[in-house]
Amino acid sequence: MFLNPSVAKLDSSYCKHIAKNGVVTSDDCATSVDCRGTARVYSCRHRNDLQLSGSSCVMTTSYECLRKLQRRQQACSKRKSGLLPDSKFCHLYYDCSNPAKSKICQYPKLFSTKTNTCRDFRKVKCGFRIEFKSYCQYHSHPGAGNRGPPCELQHPNCEGYPDGANPHTEKTGAGSPWYMLCKGERFVKDGICPNARYGFNKKTCQGVGDISGVTMVDNLDTTVLSVLCLITDVRVASMSTMFVNLAERNHVDIIAKKKQDDNFIRLC
Repeated sequence: MFLNPSVAKLDSSYCKHIAKNGVVTSDDCATSVDCRGTARVYSCRHRNDLQLSGSSCVMTTSYECLRKLQRRQQACSKRKSGLLPDSKFCHLYYDCSNPAKSKICQYPKLFSTKTNTCRDFRKVKCGFRIEFKSYCQYHSHPGAGNRGPPCELQHPNCEGYPDGANPHTEKTGAGSPWYMLCKGERFVKDGICPNARYGFNKKTCQGVGDISGVTMVDNLDTTVLSVLCLITDVRVASMSTMFVNLAERNHVDIIAKKKQDDNFIRLC
């Protein structure tokens, strides 16, 4: 039985520590980075009983994959923590209660070999383990021949983009009002300018103001967005809906400053 794996394109920088035209495969043989031609990540994680064989997902287990499983089982018998890192990918780990299949750290966390836990990516040193930055690189999504919208449509890739608001990489087009918020080259949230008649340009909702000020607390389970918008009295009314697009009500603080004076008013 052969099935299509999920596929996502990668920046060529992922191949800098991989032998020319090489392939790196996770310890459970379910995820691989292929540097032959255009760099791509392949995954068979959408089915627990599948493993990669070339560019296909199969139900059979190769000798190499079986040997890796035996090594994990031996390592688990000597460890007290109950968790093992994947030797190739920084976002993958194994629970010794079922070491056959890898688990994924909650995006954008990475697995720390120092604490044997998934931690804030800024506190983890991956070494030679591959460090993914995109949600769609972490998780399976429809591959070639499968139905469904592209993962990147809802989870755009912030690699190479500065912190703050940037044009949405997928919901594009002349005058598009869509933007994405990035931090540390990780995707935080996307949104749409409150007045769709005005497109998003660089870091600004045209006709509204700058929405680029983004801060995040140490615990990435909770996202805090602080937005300072310079708006006129006429546009104050439209700003009250903006927080819906940026974050949950209890995670956002939007402050508007009148141009005529220094008085601040809280809108949300």
